Amino acid sequence: PILFLYKGIFSFNEVISAPGADLNTAFYFMRSYGFQSLLEGEIPLWNPYLLGGMPFLGVLQSAIFYPPNVLFLVLPLNFSINGSIALHLFRSGIFLYFLLRHYQVGRFGAVVGGVVYTFSAPQVMHIYAGHLNALTAMVWIPLLFLFCDKFFKENSSRHGLFLSLTI
Repeated sequence: PILFLYKGIFSFNEVISAPGADLNTAFYFMRSYGFQSLLEGEIPLWNPYLLGGMPFLGVLQSAIFYPPNVLFLVLPLNFSINGSIALHLFRSGIFLYFLLRHYQVGRFGAVVGGVVYTFSAPQVMHIYAGHLNALTAMVWIPLLFLFCDKFFKENSSRHGLFLSLTI
């Protein structure tokens, strides 16, 4: 993912997406408002800048409490968005690798599967369409299947905990 998105990741002036994409017209401003409010010590319950004002925290797309979004609190906004996209792509390949290894696919096959899943059309097209939430949700699917399978096969509360954290 770093080589694939190299130009975009290390660009502090622009985000990785097509012009007019959802990222440029909506998500960028949501992340900016939400995380700037948190940095100022305020929980952004309401967004006064949209229409006549509307709920902000209750909208899932604000993604304020999504743990990987801690990047937005410590790094510049453009770099955080681009880095988040790259990290999610990287995680998708790793998680599919673990799932395939669980199903006793060889290392080479699991690596190939992870690479193919990482750069599959649904993931790559969501990047350029600017659909951050779809991209960040797809990443967790292999891990969800992995812990679901382990939970039902082994009936382990530890795997049940991991499954619930993944969900």
